[in-house]
Amino acid sequence: MEKVLVILSSLCNDGVTQVVMNYYRHIDKEKIQFDFLVESCREDIRQEIELYGGKIFVIPNRTSRPIKYMKTLNSICKKGYKIVHIHHNSANLIVMAGLVAKLNNIPNIIGHSHN
Repeated sequence: MEKVLVILSSLCNDGVTQVVMNYYRHIDKEKIQFDFLVESCREDIRQEIELYGGKIFVIPNRTSRPIKYMKTLNSICKKGYKIVHIHHNSANLIVMAGLVAKLNNIPNIIGHSHN
């Protein structure tokens, strides 16, 4: 099974969450598993993800605690992911998360800006 780390600010009721959850609901979960790295998550979305076998990593806020955010992101990227899919509304955050993934030798990094 291929594990994908999906990085986004939050899992709430916004358009980005709807797009990502639509992907997640329709993938073959026997072949691909999404895990999520977020700063916040609604409980109903958490329950749905966990029902399908996904994990959610809630990490510190990147603007108020940037060093802690980067250290936590770095430690999660070491968990054996071959694909990181980054969803952010800021291109510099895609570059920041992409750099951490690259430094951890993750071969497939997808940056998806929602500007």
